[in-house]
Amino acid sequence: MQNQTNGKASALSDAAAIAAIEAEISRIQSLKPGEVRALWRDTFERAQAQTRDLLVRTSCWHKDSVQFGE
Repeated sequence: MQNQTNGKASALSDAAAIAAIEAEISRIQSLKPGEVRALWRDTFERAQAQTRDLLVRTSCWHKDSVQFGE
């Protein structure tokens, strides 16, 4: 019975983590260009002269990889 309880808790934890990262990705995608550049500088500690789309994609990838270790 213990394993079933832990499995359910783990599944809920995984679902919460997925929901949190999806919300963060949605937030990043809604940022204005200057806000995306600021996020990039804060995350990677350097300036980047790329398109907004590339900055958004890379920032989302980074959030996902930090959360899920991939």
